[in-house]
Amino acid sequence: MSRTERLALYALVLLAIALALRPGSLTAPAAAISAAPPAADPARVAVVAVTIVADELMNSDRYRPKREEFEKSQREDLLKPLEDELAKLRARAEPLDPKGDEFRRLAEEAARVQGRLAATQQEISRRYDQLIAGQLKEVYGLIRGSAQAVAESRGFSHVVASMRPDDKLVEAGTDALVKDLLGRPLLVYPEAADLTDEVRADLKLK
Repeated sequence: MSRTERLALYALVLLAIALALRPGSLTAPAAAISAAPPAADPARVAVVAVTIVADELMNSDRYRPKREEFEKSQREDLLKPLEDELAKLRARAEPLDPKGDEFRRLAEEAARVQGRLAATQQEISRRYDQLIAGQLKEVYGLIRGSAQAVAESRGFSHVVASMRPDDKLVEAGTDALVKDLLGRPLLVYPEAADLTDEVRADLKLK
């Protein structure tokens, strides 16, 4: 899977991380408090390139091996037996007369096996998508927790998930490009507000 395809696949983690931190207490006479609500602390907004961090986590040793093992086991346990059976049927039919009864019987059997193979491939794809979705949910939770901890330590009140404005846009097609553009809600912000590298370090990413 290419980096562009992964970024498009992981677009669901481009949700804004709204971290509302507990405001500091205000001291004022009781009459003043009852007359007007306390003034809110000024917001300090930080940024984390969630998609980049998610891509690195998904392809780290914490998550990638499980997907690779799934693909390997499904191929060896489910697909390869059907592929071998189909290859044997075709090999047996190859020298036969296409108009003969035996050839037709083998062709019908091969069609049935081909149908089972296609159905199995679809089921494996469904299970693989479920595996990726589960991993992405876990990755999102890790990133969100890390972003909150880093933001609190730096005195930020909100964290927005946004790709860096100068990062290269994807070139995979219109849908992927639109997702990439929507993943850049902040077009201008100070460099000091970018917590991406600190979150990466907190999650022990190289």
